[in-house]
Amino acid sequence: MSTPLLCEATTAPEIVCVGETMALVTPTDAQLSEATSARIGFGGAESNVSAGLAAVGHRAAWASRLGDDPFGVRISTDLERRGVELWVEHDEDAPTGVMFKDPGAEGSAVYYYRRGSAASRMARGYLSIERLTGVKIVHTTGITPALSASCREMVDHCSSMRARWAPSCRSTSTIGARCGRSRMPRQLLPVSRTPPTSRSSDVTRPSVSGAQ
Repeated sequence: MSTPLLCEATTAPEIVCVGETMALVTPTDAQLSEATSARIGFGGAESNVSAGLAAVGHRAAWASRLGDDPFGVRISTDLERRGVELWVEHDEDAPTGVMFKDPGAEGSAVYYYRRGSAASRMARGYLSIERLTGVKIVHTTGITPALSASCREMVDHCSSMRARWAPSCRSTSTIGARCGRSRMPRQLLPVSRTPPTSRSSDVTRPSVSGAQ
């Protein structure tokens, strides 16, 4: 079952950022294998973008799904405190994804646990024409359609119906080369060198590794 937590505003925000945000656990006294204390935060490109836009005065919403768990509550509460509108459902049957940072002398490794997460259950119709009417920009990353087959269908469907809900809307995507150690099914990753999200976007910003 899913519990909706949707913004009650009657007019559309300028920008909607769509994608997964995960709890982030970072050890504070040693590497993961030996740590006895850690700091809990969260991370997600799309929610970071929405929070940054809200901080400089734009009306931004973050659309996703979270588990009906303490991590999900922590993420939604913090984003709401930062002025981000929440287009979020809390899922009673699927968890919020979690990632663990393992700091080292030569850099940090990150371990992702997101298979079967609440966000991976976003599907076609999650963002309806009625919901998106009036939105000027929809932002996502190449990670979102790689989360699951249903997420990829959602992104493709959102792009295909754009002319119906906002003829003047611009869509943007950020493409990266790595999805981390999340064990995503290979068949869900774009086969061509130009992912579908970038072909259907007005603006595509690759990461350094993605551009290479």
